[in-house]
Amino acid sequence: MTDIKFGVSTDIGLVRDINEDSKLAEPPLFAVADGMGGHMAGDVASKMVIETLSKGVLGDSDALAGAVREANMAVYDAATADPALKGMGTTLTALYAGDSSVQIVHVGDSRGYMFRDGELTQITQDHTVVGRLVAQGRIDHEEAKSHPQRSMLERALGVDPDVEIDVQALDAKPGDRFLLCSDGLTGLVEDEQILEILDSEADPQRASNLLCEAAVRAGGHDNVTAVIVDYAGPRKRAVRPAHPAASPRRRKGKRAIAAVIVLLLLVLGGLWLRATVNSSWFVGEDGGRVAIFKGLPGSFIGIDLSSIEKRTDLETSSLPDVYRERVKDGMTADGPEEAEAIVRNLRQFAGKLTPDPAATPGVTPTVTPAP
Repeated sequence: MTDIKFGVSTDIGLVRDINEDSKLAEPPLFAVADGMGGHMAGDVASKMVIETLSKGVLGDSDALAGAVREANMAVYDAATADPALKGMGTTLTALYAGDSSVQIVHVGDSRGYMFRDGELTQITQDHTVVGRLVAQGRIDHEEAKSHPQRSMLERALGVDPDVEIDVQALDAKPGDRFLLCSDGLTGLVEDEQILEILDSEADPQRASNLLCEAAVRAGGHDNVTAVIVDYAGPRKRAVRPAHPAASPRRRKGKRAIAAVIVLLLLVLGGLWLRATVNSSWFVGEDGGRVAIFKGLPGSFIGIDLSSIEKRTDLETSSLPDVYRERVKDGMTADGPEEAEAIVRNLRQFAGKLTPDPAATPGVTPTVTPAP
């Protein structure tokens, strides 16, 4: 038989009183079942299914689907006979590891993944309302994460005497890694982080431990189980960008740092702008008259950057065109004294059609006292 290594880990989480997940790791058969129902009933259902599989398959992949149907009837009969177990059921994702192929049998929203050549692929479909909507293309995976019916099962073992099961066969080659897990993992840990763990940790037992630990750190609001099956051989690592994808916690930390930096830049920019405004002066127009302003001409995001310090009786219409336009644009000054000097010089040109020949357009006008 092909050399197969495996790792199994499960955790009750931080909220539940009991662990209703059950697992099986008896090569070549591996499985994860996530029970549901009243108090203790989910635990009973998942254990019944795992026990039935371990006894019914006996190293024969062709018997796997039959054993699942037998397990379904066993759970259904028990729930019907005992009022305390009424309504119990369980999901199941099982894998039979052959020499060069695997058989997958699946019911519910536990999942099976294949990690091959550096890529992670979900090989099962969630039998939930949301899983069906995604398969139909009516919503995308991002919308599915927050959909109110994301945990509503459409199929489970033990609910009805007959159940539709998904059966598929996949080629297996050296270096392949398969993951079976309950939704206590996938409901809290993104596929990107699952990929990172499967890619970075070669030992299947340590990798399964890390997956469960990640789910508990992310909130642990459900039981979590992870079973990893490795086909021995060289494994191609995932191709990573220059900056590897961070975990949700690290991404939040980076976003917080970026927000602080942006806020700091805004504060510093505001202080610089305020200092600049307080130290700047110009001569401009207010209501058709020349005025002295403190600040900068114009506005920023709709906010005026100046205030009127002094209004004059000098009408801009009395100025030559060249100076009238410059006043409208704002004639900057190094301080209030220079602003007053500009106004005095402008008065010398009031009423003239052209500027003084000694004054060059574009230069602050000056007045030369008579000898």
